[in-house]
Amino acid sequence: MAVVDRNNKNPEMVLRFLHDSNRLVVSEPYISDRETGDIKVTDAGQLAPYGITALADTFTIEKLKRSTFILKNKTLRLTLKKF
Repeated sequence: MAVVDRNNKNPEMVLRFLHDSNRLVVSEPYISDRETGDIKVTDAGQLAPYGITALADTFTIEKLKRSTFILKNKTLRLTLKKF
């Protein structure tokens, strides 16, 4: 899974993900750097701009429809819309 800051203030990240029933687990984050090699993220604070609060974070899938995807973890609710 890749997360991208469209304002280019934060680096693109790639993470492993596991979708199981109504749960999405993201883990093993890396800063994407295809030229010199991806850099392992060791500070969860680097993931905060993307709504991820831990190096391994579990989200409950509240809604998964054609154009809307709502995820909730311990502190945040993320609404993703298709455009």
